[in-house]
This record gives sequence, C-alpha cells and structure tokens, in this order.
Amino acid sequence: PQKSTPTVWLSWYYYADSFTPDDATENLDYLEEHRLPIDVILIDECWDKRWGDWYPNEDWDSITAISARIRRLGYRAGIWTCPFLCESRSRVRLRHPEWLLRQRNGEPVRFNMNNMLNYVLDPTHPEVKSFIYELYTQLTWEWGFTYHKLDFTRAVGGDPQILFHDRSKTRAEAYREAMELIRNAIGHESYLNVCGGFYTTLIGIVDAQRTGSDVKAEWPE
Repeated sequence: PQKSTPTVWLSWYYYADSFTPDDATENLDYLEEHRLPIDVILIDECWDKRWGDWYPNEDWDSITAISARIRRLGYRAGIWTCPFLCESRSRVRLRHPEWLLRQRNGEPVRFNMNNMLNYVLDPTHPEVKSFIYELYTQLTWEWGFTYHKLDFTRAVGGDPQILFHDRSKTRAEAYREAMELIRNAIGHESYLNVCGGFYTTLIGIVDAQRTGSDVKAEWPE
C-alpha cells in the first residue's frame, strides 16, 4: 500500500552542518510544549565522523538518545547519509581500497562534492554489499531511525567509464540493486527518500525522490 507523505522538520535548512545535540535538545524541548503538525524530525549532515565512517563524531555520541526522545514525543526519527561516498581520509577508504569503484583504466571514480574529491564505493562488491546492509540495519533497528534521506546517490552511475566489480552489471542495474539492498535492510515500513539520483531506475523501491536547486554537484559561477 502507498504510504502517506510525511511532513519533515529538517535540520539542514536552518543549521546546515553546524547542527548540534544542544540545538536538537532546544528544538525538542519546544516541540514537547508546542506540538507542531510535522511527522518527522530529521538529523541531516552533521553527525558522522566522515563520509564513509558512519559512526557518531565526538559531538554526537548522544545520537541514539536523541532518536529515542524524538520517538517518545510521537515523531518519527530521520537521518541523513550518503551511502556510496567516502572521504579521502575515511577509514573505509584507507583500509579497504579494494572496495572502491574504478574506471576502465583502473583509476578510482571520484565525485566532487562539498569542495572534496570523494571516492565512491562499488555497490556490486560483496563486502560493500555487506557493509551497506549492516549500516542500514543498525541505523534502523538499533538506533531507531525509520526515515532515511540518502544523498549524492548518482555517484555510482554518473561516469560512463565505470567498470564494476561485477562485470555483468550495467550502471542502472548496479544502482537499482544497491537501493533494493538498502530497502531490504530498513524494511518496507521505513520511509526512503533519495536525493540526487536517477529517477526512473528507482520506481517501486523508494518512497520519494527529492529534487531542487542544490542537487547538482557544481553550478557555473
């Protein structure tokens, strides 16, 4: 059955990546006294150590407690991730170079975002599949986040010179199968919103696809 479209309070639109647990507490204190017609409280980019290292940074060690409080107040807890990217200094990239998506000439695929040339994980690699599945299982079933905003997902299919670990996969197939993996990890009751992706490829898997003025990696000056 089709899900109703939730109304989302999103930290990014006011705080950007400066959102802190103190900010979250301040807003939740207000919402405890003044119920607003929203369904989801979503913690956007701010909480992770680095892209690819999906555990709380030193400011966000209370993230599971904040998720629990959001749910106690009657809202759904949401979280932001970019599952296919890893920063140059991330542990994932440094410890698992074999996980990186590569071009036909052997060079790693790079994705420019936030003034960083990020690396991209190969979603057809068996160990990457396990990594992604375990990540979203933890975020959903252990941490309590049942609304997921996935960003920069086009990174796995934007380069026509991509050569996947599984040579049999086209870009569309690899992209769709990666999203099916995430859907299976979070369950069909969770809400899956994809940003900056390839739209028709994900029909029947995701609940929403976001578009707007900031879903392109670079804009002409």
